[in-house]
Parts: sequence; C-alpha cells; structure tokens
Amino acid sequence: MCLRQSSTLLGSTSDYSERMLKVIESEAKSLSNFHLETNVPRRIPELVSQASIYLHPPFAEHFGIAIAEAAAAGLVPVVYWDGGVWADIVSRVDQGLGYTSVEEAAHLIR
Repeated sequence: MCLRQSSTLLGSTSDYSERMLKVIESEAKSLSNFHLETNVPRRIPELVSQASIYLHPPFAEHFGIAIAEAAAAGLVPVVYWDGGVWADIVSRVDQGLGYTSVEEAAHLIR
C-alpha cells in the first residue's frame, strides 16, 4: 500500500492577495495532493491536527506566535533562516529546521 501525502496551504487573505492566489491556483491545478484553504479561522484547529509540518514563509509575521502555536500543536516548524523567529525560537530547538531557499525548504520537508 502506498500512502500519498497531501499538502495544504492555509492562510488569511486580503484584496492584495488576489493576484498571487490566482497564480497559486493555476500552478496547483495539476496537483491532486494540494489544497488551498483561505480565510477559515474556525477550521484552523481541525486542519492543523491533520498536519505534521508547519512551513513559515520569510515574509510572514515577525513575532513568532504562529510558530509557537504550531509547535504547541505538535507540528515540526520549518522556518526561513533569518530574523527573530529563527534566532529566538526554532534555532534553539534544532539548527536543521531552517531554510534559505525554496529548494532547501522542500528538501527539509521531504
């Protein structure tokens, strides 16, 4: 039996997100194991409970609350290797959980 892993991109959006969301949706059309979930605050606990990894992008919030919440939920945080989030939280857990490129993030997640 082969288990196929699924990826979910989860987050809030604004009027400024529309162009990027269209690009993501277009690129992901051929992927059967990718799901995009936006503006679903009530479903976050359910979706997080099904995950094992939390990928924190380099342009996300700077205070680390999302990372702390993800770690508290049992997810392994993979974080961009720069700034306070990396230095204050993740680097103290494991130096191998940081990335500097998309390729490196994909390698860590695999």
